[in-house]
Parts: sequence; structure tokens; C-alpha cells
Amino acid sequence: MSKNLAAPSHDPRYCGCVIVVVDPYSTGRSLVASLKEAGATLIAVQSSLQLADFWLRQLEPADFAAVVQFSTVEDTARKIRNFLSNTLSACAPSSIHAVVAGSEPGVVVAEQLQAVLGDPKFSNDAGTSSWRRHKFDQQARLRDRNLRAIRQSYCATAEEVRYWMEAADISFPIIVKPACSGGTDGVYWCHSTADIDHAFYQELNKQNCNGETNEKLLAQEFLRGTEFVVNSVSFKGRHVVTGLLRYKKHFDPAHNSITYESVEVIDACESPANLLIAYMHACLDALGFHFGASHGEVMLTETGPCLIEVGARLQGGAGPWLVQQATGTGCHEVLADVLVNEGKLFRQMLERNFRYVLKRRCVEFDLRNTQKEGSLAKDLDHDGQISSLPAVIKFSPAVNVGGWLPITRDMATSPGSVLLSHVRYDVVEETQQRLRQLESTGEIFDITSEEVALSPACFSEKSVSSSTSSASLSTSIISTEPSSTSTGRGGTGYFRKKPPQLLDEGMDSETSCFGKKNKTCPIMQRVESLSTVADFCSRKGSLADVEGLFV
Repeated sequence: MSKNLAAPSHDPRYCGCVIVVVDPYSTGRSLVASLKEAGATLIAVQSSLQLADFWLRQLEPADFAAVVQFSTVEDTARKIRNFLSNTLSACAPSSIHAVVAGSEPGVVVAEQLQAVLGDPKFSNDAGTSSWRRHKFDQQARLRDRNLRAIRQSYCATAEEVRYWMEAADISFPIIVKPACSGGTDGVYWCHSTADIDHAFYQELNKQNCNGETNEKLLAQEFLRGTEFVVNSVSFKGRHVVTGLLRYKKHFDPAHNSITYESVEVIDACESPANLLIAYMHACLDALGFHFGASHGEVMLTETGPCLIEVGARLQGGAGPWLVQQATGTGCHEVLADVLVNEGKLFRQMLERNFRYVLKRRCVEFDLRNTQKEGSLAKDLDHDGQISSLPAVIKFSPAVNVGGWLPITRDMATSPGSVLLSHVRYDVVEETQQRLRQLESTGEIFDITSEEVALSPACFSEKSVSSSTSSASLSTSIISTEPSSTSTGRGGTGYFRKKPPQLLDEGMDSETSCFGKKNKTCPIMQRVESLSTVADFCSRKGSLADVEGLFV
């Protein structure tokens, strides 16, 4: 245990129910903030110190009563119990209320600790964790339950992939990736046998970003269609959808690249929401999601929806921020309600077959450089040409002055991302069009030197990799980190103006966005206003209606 603190009764870290958060990184930090706000006592468990540094450096020890390094289930449980009995017994419950994963690396450890520490109603079956963590086992389980699944093979050699493709009549392109990695770590969009060979050369027996060794690689058919995200919260085997997002992508087979152009929150009351939700929740049932957040990626193909993958945790990156701003309630808040309020809000949402509607349009827009590459002479936002646009909330550049600006082949080589939010649909649309115009004319790319041939060498056809995953796409040589913030890319970014909060402008801090005074904890104020939202959702109001209601 890295610290063993005295527990003064006035310290807000030592009050209320005790919740263990395993790997409280990425958007798990939003869950931590909501749980603290609701008065929970929090203990952090780090599943491994072998994780990539971008995970480990996100830990905020001051948020927790204790931080424990995982060794074995039994030893870790003993350390936590000792801490409870020796330190917290006088001012907090003597038992663990729940154990929850804060990010992808912590999923399996969280479920193992749930089985020995937490209340059974806050648990999934640890014996079936691979259904929720291992991408091959996940698809195999769906197929066993007669649900649409990806054709796949789990292979130790490139030769095995080629044999599988021939036997199963699979044509190029295909996806090759680790079965237990995260983000776009080790993901390849392969168009030839040489690409497959390259993927195995680069990734086999390598330690991935989640600290696990890639003993085999997963080969899958490439799905064509429109990609969606379906985020949900589960409790006692029931599911509530908390966010739907749609991706817009650009495909460049000549360079093995898929560029994500934007991701946008979509209305849960409009087509194809019902189809996506019904399929996703059937998948959650099949995969044993009884409790917790889930982040599903679904391809809507010509023959219907097909799961790409689903994680037993909150969505990373900007997704949760986009959903919270677009709908008024974040997935982390619904999960916190389940943990600290026995799901009072969750039950009301379930009883009303709740479907949110948009209170504002929210988009994460990814910049693309298609003109030339070289050293960046001026800030991309020089003269405020990006941040001054009406729908822009935050711009996160990936390249600074003096840095190399490559041709955009994937998310790893994107110049940056822009978060857009506005109550008017057309304002967001016009802002996106203006950003694309700035790209196409080269106005935002002031480059001092340029290369005709792609440089550095990692942008050759064979080394560039892409994926059907909704996360950022990485090359085989230049790695990209999962975003460490809930407002876009990791690293620095800046706000043009104060980002929209859950409170509307002009309202005091004690007034919710529906104009009602908070009488309980912040999570519970959602319950008071739920009927208003449900009634409005049933009318399937347009964005114009929403603008009139909330502004």
C-alpha cells in the first residue's frame, strides 16, 4: 500500500460508502469526481505498474483514502480489509460497497475483486471476464448465442491467417490486432499478405499498452458500413442507454489508411437508434453485463448491426464530454447513481424506457492535412482562425510551432481536434464547413519546409495501420496515446470561452438546467427533472424545440 492515512472525520475522503476503483485513469477520473461529489469514500487499486506511462501518470492520489498496488486477489483484498479496519472503522463503513473499473486495463482485476469484496449486486461473473475483455472470446460468445458476429481467427503466425482467409473465403482487406490491447495499439488494416507479415513482425510477442504480451494476434473480416458508439449502464442485468455517437470516416486504400473526420452525438429517439440499442443490449445480455458501464462500437452494415467490440468501462476520449454536453447527463453520472443511490435515477430511466433528446449539437472534429508536409512555422490557430469560429469550444493541436506536420493518414498524424457545441444545428454545420475550407486552402498550415516524398519513413504503405475501431488510429511506428482528458486529445489544448456546463447560462449554482433547486446530492437532481425530459423525449422534439426549451 503506497499510503496509510489517518482518517480525520472532517476529511471528505472518509465518509459515506466505500468504493474501490481499479485503474482510475482516462474518463474513470470523471467517475471519481462524481463519486466524491456524492460523498463516497474511495480506494484506488492499480492493476499493474507495467502499464504504459500515459496510464500511470493519470493517477491523482489526493482523490483517494488509499492507493493499493495489485499483487494477487487474496493479498490485495487483505490489504484493503486491513485498511478499513485499522483506519476507517471510526468514520466510514467497515465493508466495501462496490468495486468498479476506472479504465480498460482494470476490467479483469475489478471483476476478480468484486467477487471477494463487493456487494454481489454490483458485480459481473468473474468466471466469464474474458467475454468482456478478450476480443476473440467476445465474438465467439456472440456467435454461440446466435447474434451477428465478426468472422475471425486467433493466430500465432501470419501463415495461419492466410490459411484461415482461404478456408473461410475471406478477401482483403482484413483487420489484424491484439485481442487484449486498447485504443489503436497494434491495429492494422491489411490489404496484402505483406501487410499481414508486417503486422506480425511488429506486434507478436510485444507488450501492449495494457501491460499484456501479444502471444497471438486476432485476424478479422473488415466490416463496411457506418460506425456507431452505444454507451450504456447496467444494473441487476438491466440496461439503460446513455449515449449514441456516429463516426464519419475517410478511406484511403492506397495508403492503408482510415481517417476519422468527426464523431457526433445523435438523437436516441430517431432512426437507427432503436435498432442499435436493441442489438447492443442483446449483446450485453450474451456477454454477461449485469453491472457497470459499457462502451460498445457497432458497425451498421447492409445486413444489420454487428459488434466491433465492447468494453466493460466508460468510453475514453472526448465521447463522455460530448454526451454530457449534448444531453445534460453523462454516463459517469448514471453509473455513480447506481453505486451511491442504489440506482434511483437508473430505475426511473428504466421504467420510462428513457431516451434522451439533444439539448445542443456536439461534435468532435478532426483536422486533416492533405496538401503538403514539413515544419510548422506558425501556430495552427494563428490569428484565432480556429478558436474564433462560433461553435468552437476547445481546440487541441497535436503539432506545435517547429514540429513536423505530416500528411494525415490516420488519427496519429492528424494535426489536431476541435470540440464543437451549439444549440443551433446550422451553426455547427457552418463551423465544420469553414474548418474544411481552412484545410483545403492551406490557410491554417504555414509550413517552412516540405518534402515531396512522405517523411519520416513510417508513413510508407506497409507501416501505416488503421482499424474499424472507433478509437484513434495509430501507425506501426508512431504510437498514439489514448486521450487522457474528457475534452479531446491528451496534452495541451485551450478554450476559446468557458465550456458549456450542465447549468445553463444565467442560472445560479443551486439551480439545475431544468430550473429546479437541488435538494439532495448533485446526482439526485437528475431524478427530479427526469419526467420533464422523458415527456419531451416522447414528443421526439427537434433541435429547434430544444433550443427554445433550454435557452
